[in-house]
Parts: sequence; structure tokens; C-alpha cells
Amino acid sequence: MLSLTRWIKLSWLVAMVGAPLPAQVLANEFLDDSKIQVIHLTLDPQDWAMLQRDYLLDTYYQATFTWNGVSQSLGIRSRGGASRSPIKPNLDLSFGRYDKTQNMLGLPFVVLKANNQDPSALREWIAMKLFRAMGIPAPREAPAQLYVNGQYLGFYFIVEHVDSAFLKRVLGESGGYLYKWTRSELFYNFENLGSDPNLYAQFLELKSDQASPDLQTFADLVQVINRPSAPDFTDQDFIRALSKYINPRQFLYYCAIEEALGNLDSLAGGIVGINNLYLYQFQNTTRYYLFPWDLDMTFSVVDRDILMGISGGPNINLLMKRLFAIPEYAQVYLDALVQAGTVMGGADGWADRAIVREYNLIRDAATNDPNKQCFVSGVLQPCGAGDFEVDAQWLRTFLAERAGYIAAEASKLGYIAPKIRPTVDNVDTVDGGRALSPGALANVDGSGLSPIEASAYGVPLPRVLVNDASYVSIDGVRAPLILASDGNVRLQVPPDIAPGTSSLVLFNEGQPSVATALTIQAATPVIVAVTHSDGSSVTLSKPPVSGETVAIYATGLGAVNMNLAAGAAAPLDAVVLTAELPVLRLEDLAMQVTFSGMVPGYIALYQVNALVPSLPRSKLYSGCTLTIAGQTAEWQYPSF
Repeated sequence: MLSLTRWIKLSWLVAMVGAPLPAQVLANEFLDDSKIQVIHLTLDPQDWAMLQRDYLLDTYYQATFTWNGVSQSLGIRSRGGASRSPIKPNLDLSFGRYDKTQNMLGLPFVVLKANNQDPSALREWIAMKLFRAMGIPAPREAPAQLYVNGQYLGFYFIVEHVDSAFLKRVLGESGGYLYKWTRSELFYNFENLGSDPNLYAQFLELKSDQASPDLQTFADLVQVINRPSAPDFTDQDFIRALSKYINPRQFLYYCAIEEALGNLDSLAGGIVGINNLYLYQFQNTTRYYLFPWDLDMTFSVVDRDILMGISGGPNINLLMKRLFAIPEYAQVYLDALVQAGTVMGGADGWADRAIVREYNLIRDAATNDPNKQCFVSGVLQPCGAGDFEVDAQWLRTFLAERAGYIAAEASKLGYIAPKIRPTVDNVDTVDGGRALSPGALANVDGSGLSPIEASAYGVPLPRVLVNDASYVSIDGVRAPLILASDGNVRLQVPPDIAPGTSSLVLFNEGQPSVATALTIQAATPVIVAVTHSDGSSVTLSKPPVSGETVAIYATGLGAVNMNLAAGAAAPLDAVVLTAELPVLRLEDLAMQVTFSGMVPGYIALYQVNALVPSLPRSKLYSGCTLTIAGQTAEWQYPSF
């Protein structure tokens, strides 16, 4: 049985609670893709008419947003590139447009995507899920029906925005430079345009709060990519120089996932050169990280060349080409491709089953869309239920064959599975349970999990302990870490991971483990201590008495009523309550719960106060149970 003293050490209590970083725990319901959300926008009819008329402009209009009984003012505008439409516009929803302190359940910004380039509306949704399953942060998406001024406009998908709130949620920081890649008339693929950093401004749109972008760092990266191999600049020298700006393994891993998805408009081998991504430069460093965006041109053809952008296609990505020419890194790319294919699966594989579930959910809403549009010969035209059905079936056909094609092509190119990689053998909770819950502590056992032994030194718990290429990702969110060694990692499950099936991938200096499926329950309660009101322990020799209030300390009680940041201790100046009230029983007697929430200053530790009922003199009670979200924890009084 885990003692309260042991829990203090395990949960890293400190006297000074660090400033929490906003999470989006409360946004889980809004971004829940297992149900169709209903959104109402109300605005001046003349403003709506102007937005539709001037749909190519980025003009904001004030409106009222209503969802699930929540209403607030916001700004909306038309958005997108070729998919812009006056009939069914893609929309930016900026909750902080007129009040920067305002957000919606922790989300300052979301996109309503019309999916005018995706007849099934499922391509980007499942593509983003694959990125997250492979450990890469990617926006969450959920289906929605949109009403404007009381009239049904159509079927949309809510898309989480890549912004500072997103960065804080998935990385634990947002102080670096965030860029949205912008496509110019030049189809760009890392060519050397010169050493003047301003030459690259056409591609990098700064989205973070700095006064100006750090274009010099990007220009320096381009110089490294284009420096030819020579006796004084070997492949090893190239990798060392490149690693100052981007981890080569992670870059190849990202590109491989896009290629597995058959993305026509991507980072490598895209139809217009590099496109559809966000680039983040970690704070106080020169190192970049990539996030996917706008993936509705995935699922192109089953036999799309897996070397597209490397040796095939009209746009050769110079960094991909340079890395693939190094045998070790060619194997890194091929291994990532095979792993992506394995995670996707074939017929009745993971992605196929997910598509069937979502198809059954959205079919009626998608086929009854009064303003549904599709691209036909490069032109947006009205389309309907038949187009939805054909495209949904095509996704399943693609998935049935793509993984096999990837494996066969990789074998032809000499793919050899790595003999050594980070290996996850077991993931469990502090009491050995296999199911995890949001915000709970967990153990990861295996081998090759960390390059060195390292421990956290305070709170909030860090998302990395060694470097920004060594971390644990759960559904694309870097988990707060307590300690790491070659054989064990202790972490906190991010509190905004939704219940269901999730995926854990451990990266050791950029090399990923095979994805491990996790079961996430709403709660996984474990009682760690029971005390009297004076703080002394409840024991058989000092049992609870009628009418007193005892405190039950526990972990794994799940969601709370505020956006408590991952890795942060519960605040000292606010009361954090559990989203659900637990049921306490003293064996066969119900106890009245008077408080259920988090213990201030602790990580992942809950306290439940309960009133002891009238106890019969004839019976000695020796334990209690706590039930929450359908899960029960038992606790026996110690004898001492």
C-alpha cells in the first residue's frame, strides 16, 4: 500500500508552486469527436452578407457564439486558400478578438472547416489522429453542425488552432517563435536563396508575439542544408551541423507519416513545394519542430512513390534528399514509413475501424448538408451524398492496401528493422493497474528509454529532462516527467487526455519506440491514506468514530473543474474540485462526502472529506471503498 509520505516524494511537493500553464481540460467535450457538436453564430445580417461577398478578404466581424448553453462574443472571418467559398465559407473563430483575456474553455481560437476539398470530411480528421498516434502533436478535430442567424449553414469540422495555447498544451512552453508556412509563387524546397535572412520572409509568417521573426536562424539552416559534402564536411559533420537547427530523425519521422498518408500537398514531394505546416523554434534555442496543418489532400493514390520528394516527383526536398543519401538515415526514414503503415493498419486496422465509427456518426449530417461543395476539375461545385459515400469508401480502399504497399517498397529499398530502439515493455499506474486516467501518475518500464539518468527538480514538472528530442508523448502531448533512466520513466498522464484508447510513444534523442496502445479511463482511483481530522492515521487501533469527518487521500480521481496545467501542483489560492463526486462507503454504510478535490501544493493528489455515519457498537469496521466514474478502490485500515 502506498503511504502518504511516499506520495509526497512521488508527487514532488514543493513550497513554491510554479505558475501553471493553461491546459484545455474543459475543452475536451467541445473537441469530442464521438458526438456531433451544434454551434450557433448570431451576427448582423448585413455583416454576414458582407463576409460572404468579400470572402477572399480576412475582415473580422463581431458575432455571438453559442454552444451547449455557453454564449460569448467573438470575431469571425473567412479563411483558407483554394477552398474559400462565399456559399460555405471556412471560418476563423477568435474568442479573444475584442477581449484578449477571453477564451472558450481554454481555447482562444478555433477553425470551422467546411472541408470543401474533402468530400468525406474524414481525410484530415484521420490523418491528424495518425500523427497523434505516432507521437507528433497535431490539432484535435470534432464534427459540428453550424447555424448562422438561426439557419442551418452546413456540416463542418472544428479544428484546434496551432497557437500559444496549443504549444503550451502539447510542449509545455510557448515562448519561442511560431511560424505558419506560407506558400509563395516560388515552389520552395530548401533551396539556397542567399545568406540575407529577409529573402526567406516570404515563407515564414510569424504567429507568436515577438516584435519580429528570427529569420537569421532559418537562413543559417538553409546554408547547412545546401553545403555540399566534402573531405572537410563529411556526412557526420553535416548531421552535427543540422542538429543545431532540427533533429534529423524527427524530421524524417514527420515526413514519413505524411508520405504514408499519401499527402499531395506536403512538406516533401508536395505539388507546390513545402506547404501546410507550422514551424516552432523552441524558446532560447535555434532548434525547430514541425506541426501538421491542412491535411485534406491526403489519401491520394495507393501506390504513391514512397520516395516522392526524395528522388521522384516535380519537387525534390533538398533536406530529404541529403538525409536519404546517408545509409543510416535512409533506414531511419524507411523504418518510420513502415511503422506508420503498421499503426494505420490494413483492412479492419486501427485507422479503418476509426473511419467506420466516425462515418456512422456523421453520415446523416454530412449527406444532408444543404451547402455541400466539392472540387471538380479545380473548381468548387455543389455536390451531395453520393460524393460523400464514394470518398468514404475510397479511404477504406486506400487503407486496405497502402500499408502492404509501403512494406513491399521499403523491402525493395533494403529496409532492415533496427536492432536497437527504445522499447516499452509495460505501462502501469502507481498501484500496478494497467488502465490510466487523466492527470494520474504512471510508470513506463522498458529499455533504452533515456540517454542518461535524470530527475525533475521542481514544479511544474518538465516535459523533457535531457533534451528536446527525449520525451514521452501520449496522443501527441508531451507528458510531464518525474524521472527517467534507461529502464524506467515516471510521468504524469496529461490531464486533458480524453478517456478512450490512446497511444504512447517514447522518443530517446529523436529515435521513437513502437507505439503502445493505452486504455484511458475517466478515473483509476487508488486510496493512499485515510486520516482523522487531527491528521493522525486511521488504524484498527484508532478507527473512525460516529460523527467525525475523515480525510481520504487518493490518486486517479480524474478530471477537475478547471484547466489545471499538466505537471503543475494544485494551486494554493484556489479550490480545485473533482468533476464528479465520488461515493464513499464504510463497508456497508454510506458516508456523506463533504468535499472532493485536489490537495493544494501537490501533483495528482486528491482529498475527499467524508462524514462517518452512526456506527453500530456490535461491529468493528476495518476498511472503506471509494467509487468514482464506475471504478472502485478499496482500502483496509493498517493494524498499527
